[in-house]
Amino acid sequence: MATNALNRLEPAYYIVEITGAVDNDSPEQFSGGLPVTKAQSLIIERTNMRYEAVIRGVSEDIQPLQTSAIAVTGRTATAPATAIQFTLAYDRPEFLSTEDEDNLGTFLTDAVAVARYVARGLIFDKVQNRQIFDPETPDNGNAPQIIEVTAIKLYADVSTAEGNITVTKVVDLID
Repeated sequence: MATNALNRLEPAYYIVEITGAVDNDSPEQFSGGLPVTKAQSLIIERTNMRYEAVIRGVSEDIQPLQTSAIAVTGRTATAPATAIQFTLAYDRPEFLSTEDEDNLGTFLTDAVAVARYVARGLIFDKVQNRQIFDPETPDNGNAPQIIEVTAIKLYADVSTAEGNITVTKVVDLID
């Protein structure tokens, strides 16, 4: 017999899939090897900055309980990811609501709101001082350098971004 949320708190789970250069690992964290040039390291670091922007976006109104089941496609030691999938769990999904900036006065909820949060994380340039692995500086033992890095927005607007995002709510996890 299924238990409903009235009987106990059940998180809602959302599987998020993004097509584009978004990755949860920095260059030196990847288990498949290290970049061989500073340029490769920077490209991969930018994908990590976009992932961080997405996670901040999905935490806009309510913090997810967890981010899990992260799977990255296309990433190698020398090339950035081409897609990422992960699962978000929210303990109060009824708070997933955001105004639709393309249709003022209308509010998006549930999986559509999650997709919008993700999209917003991908439509702005992000500039940060980042610690970058630089394999081209052997004189200092390839020590990381702190430099200003700009991650150029992945998509021009939320509509384009949402065309590259799929959010699926997982239902009936608990019997």
